[in-house]
Amino acid sequence: MTPPPWVFCSRDALVTSAVNCMTSFVSGFVIFTVLGYMAEMRKEDVSEVAKDAGPSLLFITYAEAIANMPASTFFAIIFFLMLITLGLDSTFAGLEGVITAVLDEFPHIWAKRRELLVLCVVVTCFFGSLVTLTFGGAYVVKLLEEYATGPAVLTVVLIEAVAVCWFYGKTPPPTRLGPSHRHQPAATRKEKGRLQERAGRVTSRRVCKGSSAECLLQKPFIVSSALSTADCSVSWKDVFSFRV
Repeated sequence: MTPPPWVFCSRDALVTSAVNCMTSFVSGFVIFTVLGYMAEMRKEDVSEVAKDAGPSLLFITYAEAIANMPASTFFAIIFFLMLITLGLDSTFAGLEGVITAVLDEFPHIWAKRRELLVLCVVVTCFFGSLVTLTFGGAYVVKLLEEYATGPAVLTVVLIEAVAVCWFYGKTPPPTRLGPSHRHQPAATRKEKGRLQERAGRVTSRRVCKGSSAECLLQKPFIVSSALSTADCSVSWKDVFSFRV
């Protein structure tokens, strides 16, 4: 008898996390290989080439490196196809979280109108992102990239970790962990409970706190000179980006 899909939920979560980390690790070899090659071609230091961070690194530096490769047309096509697919699956994941939250909050309204809800969310995101196509769109992208993404995500993850430990304690009971956890043998549940206790009580919160502190130390809430000639502390730009 084939077990139900939720039995493999924990396994899928571990596999997805491992594949994501290994992909980032392997991509580091590609990134620094390209940077080293471009530094050699330009007769510059790698740190000078790496200053072109953000879109310029992706669409100028990498494009220049691909143009110098054998079969450059083929590699350019698959490179930009990769960018398109990365953007699409990231969009799917982000929008699905919003759509699922709205469906769970208002099931009596949207349960039978999921297609209409998806259309409304997509259209809203489309018109909201049109601001990045204006003359000041580069500044909006810079604001979101530098100030909104890192601090907002770290804050949400830290609040989630604290909330789970606050409401369920250091070791949530099996009845609260769903059928995937209850389906496993008692020994497996006990071992996973210990692992979850260490992860929830120690690891996750300390990692979030350390990452938040590092983000604030390396990139404090100061308006960059590229965006404004006057430096100031927490301003409307920080508040706007964080709320977005």
